[in-house]
Amino acid sequence: MMRYMTDGADNNTKMTDAFSSDAAEETQGTRENFVGRVVRSDPDPDDEMFDTDYDSDFELLYEVEVLDHDWKNLMELGINVRKSLGSKWMVLIGHLENIHGPEVVREFGSLEELAEFLEGKVYEFSDTDLTEDTEFTFNHKAGGETINYKDKFGGSDNPPNPMLLPVREVTDEDELSDLGVEGDGTVDEVEF
Repeated sequence: MMRYMTDGADNNTKMTDAFSSDAAEETQGTRENFVGRVVRSDPDPDDEMFDTDYDSDFELLYEVEVLDHDWKNLMELGINVRKSLGSKWMVLIGHLENIHGPEVVREFGSLEELAEFLEGKVYEFSDTDLTEDTEFTFNHKAGGETINYKDKFGGSDNPPNPMLLPVREVTDEDELSDLGVEGDGTVDEVEF
């Protein structure tokens, strides 16, 4: 039996039968790096979809408009503020410090200030599997400290899901123009 799905662009898009292993592929479960613009960040959104039994410190870390692929917006949801280097929060903060410098990131006084800072930024994102044998260096922690994701997260009884992490800010005018982003942060329609 063939199943079809509608994504708004093509009403006859074929979808793999979810109940058969015939078309299954070997993948890591994460997307390739992509460039996207943070269109929304909100620690405590009023949207009904965020009213769940699971409570977190930062409900909508970011909604990302993907600029270099024909994908729908992606969201990173539900992150808790923790001081441990072995937390998703500190990995995020380490990435932001590596990109923007500690003098910028350490000045945020609230989650709302961080949200305001993120909105409108264009980043290259990595859909990072936090249980892989991959190293990450906190460049600004006491002269640099490197952790291995597998060592920090892999042995957990409840390992974390992959996380969208910014790896660089896209600020080059030519690259932004190629992506359809104007100087004021707005996005033009671009054919892929």
